[in-house]
Formats: sequence, C-alpha cells, structure tokens
Amino acid sequence: MHEDHSGQQGQPYQTSPPPPGYRPPPNGYYPLHQPEHHPDQQTGRDRFVMALTSFVLSLIGLISMSGVVCLFIILVAANAEFGVMPMLVIVGLVVSAAIILLSLVFAILSLRSSRGRGFAITSLTIGLLQIVGWAGFVGLTIWLGSL
Repeated sequence: MHEDHSGQQGQPYQTSPPPPGYRPPPNGYYPLHQPEHHPDQQTGRDRFVMALTSFVLSLIGLISMSGVVCLFIILVAANAEFGVMPMLVIVGLVVSAAIILLSLVFAILSLRSSRGRGFAITSLTIGLLQIVGWAGFVGLTIWLGSL
C-alpha cells in the first residue's frame, strides 16, 4: 500500500470536518495546492476598461485627424505662407498619431478578453484606417509640396 501524511498505511490523510454550512471535500481529501490570484493578472473588467479606453481614444484620434485635414485644406485653398498655421498642422498630425498608436496598443492588449472585444475590434479597425489615412495624408502633402 502507500504511506501518506498520517503515517498509517492504507488510511487516507484526514482533516477536521468543515465548518457548519460547508460541504465536505470529495473523497475526504482537501486540495494540497490552492491556485493563487496574482495581483498583476488582469481581470475581465480591467480588459473591458482598456477596450473602452481604446475605443474612446480612437474616436478622439479620428476627430483630431479630421480637424488637421480640414485645416490643411483651408491652408492650401488660401495659398497660405509658411508660418504658425502649417506648424499647427504638423503638431496636430504628431498628436493624432500618438493618440492613434496609444489606441492601438490598448486595443491589442484587450483583445484576449471576451468582454469588450467588440470595442477592441472596432478601435483596432478605426486605428488601422487612421494609420492608412495618416500615411496617405503625409504622402499627399509631400507630393503637393514638390509641385
């Protein structure tokens, strides 16, 4: 037979009965190892908040990118000279790119959760479309500058 913690052969290790209102463990055994919850593990709620944050950031990036494009169109239509306004366009592009990248990071990190997955996928789609639009806008600006 086998020898266990009690030192008796053939007898399973027995513990005191559970408190009133609790069922005894199956077969009289208590698990030796309880799974531990690590505080650095993200819960579903944390990932939902990240997905929602990602969605809000992608909308803010979309609005800021639209504002920058409208400002650029106004500057081109008015034949504006280089000065303060074109610098605002460049700063707006950099800020919107940072917001878009932050949105994409949050979306990718929150994709593993089932809660908020729709927000994460939507913000990932919006963010990727913004990157394509941002690259096209920069390419168009360089092409117009070379004419």
